[in-house]
Amino acid sequence: VDNDIKNLGYLITQKFINVCKNKDINISENLNLYLSKKINNMLTNAYCDFNYQENLNLNNRDSVLLTGSGGDYLTRLASLHFMKNGNKVIRMTHGGDSVFFDDPSWTTIELPFITEYISYGIESSKINTNKINNHIEKRKNLNKIQSFAGGSKFHEKILDQIKYEPNKEVKNLTIMSASFGDTNRAIPNVKIHDVIYYEWQLRLSKRLTKHGYNTIAKRHPKGQSTNDYLFQDVVSTEKLSEKMNTTFGYTDLYIFDLCGGAFMEALCTLKPIILIEMPNRLLNKNTKDLLKKNINIIPARYNDDNLIEIDFNQLLESINNSVNINERLRLISDFITSRNYTKKY
Repeated sequence: VDNDIKNLGYLITQKFINVCKNKDINISENLNLYLSKKINNMLTNAYCDFNYQENLNLNNRDSVLLTGSGGDYLTRLASLHFMKNGNKVIRMTHGGDSVFFDDPSWTTIELPFITEYISYGIESSKINTNKINNHIEKRKNLNKIQSFAGGSKFHEKILDQIKYEPNKEVKNLTIMSASFGDTNRAIPNVKIHDVIYYEWQLRLSKRLTKHGYNTIAKRHPKGQSTNDYLFQDVVSTEKLSEKMNTTFGYTDLYIFDLCGGAFMEALCTLKPIILIEMPNRLLNKNTKDLLKKNINIIPARYNDDNLIEIDFNQLLESINNSVNINERLRLISDFITSRNYTKKY
């Protein structure tokens, strides 16, 4: 690798360390070495992949790159070369939940090297359009990104198949939890430290099971320990590697502490939902007011021992079969689907 790359890595590392020093942040020798190695690896990859475009057949200016959400390295690399060649790069939202939050990392993950961004519903697209325009203005970015609403046929299919059951007695609680990756997650991140999160989920599940409900633990089917039982001693049933749609039949009420694709699917089941709002990912005030008309929201906080705390009495009082069906269908029609479901029931 060219020595200029190594020198650049050194300069970037020193620049970062100097910024930290000016803020009275101490940088250890180990962190210094880690930063240097990490930055050099990233620069080396970029240098080695500089001619990646030669592997792409971009002779046709009508070629379009269609990507999912997230912007991993390979996607960004291909997107960059498509854009440099004058081709369209279209990125589509994943999950759709990000419109309810002011995630600080959203723009840096979703927007690099794209020409168009596709959201679910009209209101989702309006929110993302504002985020995109603010980002472009602040960055003085000459690349104009168009924002569209595509509507989700996947979620429309759930709505068309679901049977709305008002006033059904709540017996089966499905507790939806995030995956475990055995990592120390840096903030900002939608997840909290695995150890803290596991302790919280154990405590939550124990309390609900002890209260007499049939509790079902449903974990996100990714990450480490996916095929290991972690909660079977404290819940009635623990589901492993199960798809979200299999929960529709037996669930009377969903409990979430992390919004993602499963949360958006749960909205479309028209079942009661409780969202425990974790302190490291707070809802946007405007969308929170909308969600409050559809679901019950329980605030969480960190105590002095850095453990998650909620008002369990408030949680238990929120376990009921009440769903404002008109507001739920309005939310779905505005934020998720292309069809209007407000007159479905």
